[in-house]
Amino acid sequence: MTKKNLLALALILCPMICYSQLRVVSNGNSIVGTELYSNSDFNIKLQSSISTTLGYPRSVGIYGRSDCSDIRGINYGIMGVASNSSEACGYGVNGSISLETTNGAGILGTVCHEGYMDITGRYAGLFNGSVKVFGSVTASSFLTSSDYRLKENITSINERYTNILDKVLNINVVEFKYKKILPSMTLPDSISEEEIIRQSGIDPDKTHVGLIAQELRELFPTLVEEGQDGYLAVNYVELVPLLIHSIQELNQKIEILEKNANRRSALGTGINENEKMALKKNVLYQNMPNPFKEQTTIQFELTNDVKDAAICVFDMQGKMLLNKPISSGMESISINSHELGKGIFLYSLIVNGQEIDTKKMVISK
Repeated sequence: MTKKNLLALALILCPMICYSQLRVVSNGNSIVGTELYSNSDFNIKLQSSISTTLGYPRSVGIYGRSDCSDIRGINYGIMGVASNSSEACGYGVNGSISLETTNGAGILGTVCHEGYMDITGRYAGLFNGSVKVFGSVTASSFLTSSDYRLKENITSINERYTNILDKVLNINVVEFKYKKILPSMTLPDSISEEEIIRQSGIDPDKTHVGLIAQELRELFPTLVEEGQDGYLAVNYVELVPLLIHSIQELNQKIEILEKNANRRSALGTGINENEKMALKKNVLYQNMPNPFKEQTTIQFELTNDVKDAAICVFDMQGKMLLNKPISSGMESISINSHELGKGIFLYSLIVNGQEIDTKKMVISK
């Protein structure tokens, strides 16, 4: 059978599959079904319409499938390329649903072969499976399904993590630039990889701020996933609830601290005015550096008549961890990180049994 006969047979079978009829218009274009846009030119236009009450009818305008047994082969079910020399828009693939359609999507992408999904609502695009983009994604908002009816095995985050605030403080935030990595593709000699990067809207010189997935996995394993390409990715969206919880932890610790401070202040109401004036002349300064990793210095000023003084360090629950005696002849003391560990701590200047001032210091990773 000649190629011309095969083409004729394909054109005969196609309208049978699409439940439509083939007609050739005066300009030589082939049209199956009725015209969608009177002011548009089509080389081949396929339209399908079915009316039945049996089962679940499916109407297919175009069905494309490609099979290749060569391991190096690349298959396209449907490939669309649009080009023009003017400023007019071009669409490689244009999918839409009619205004009368209640449920559906203009473009359906699915890892299932049949590609049928019973959905509720109207969508420009619907994807069943992972979606990967080389370049930026722009949207007015991003929503994550969070309805109670979609969840099960719900437990408090306290049952899985402890001291979330301490772990959040150990998250290493970095600046970086992405390497020039694109998916493997065969390019014409006239097009370079740099040109593809430029047309994709990717700025290889842009500095980004983020986290290192390997480091975050040590603190929060569930926030890091390995992609199908073998690279690690961070779930920044689910990091937000952990940050909220760490703020809640910090607020609880502040409330405890305020209660302890009020209690110590109430104990000091019995001293006379002369003693109060003397205590006001004693000063506590902010430690430097702060935050710190190995060692920090706490400076202070004491009057000559001070009989008993100390720098006391507390955790956020108000438990005393260090008590370092000081005297009038001293101006500062040093605190080593190994004495306390990592986290947020409070230190107070205590003179003659009275708290003069309290400040916060942070020991980082």
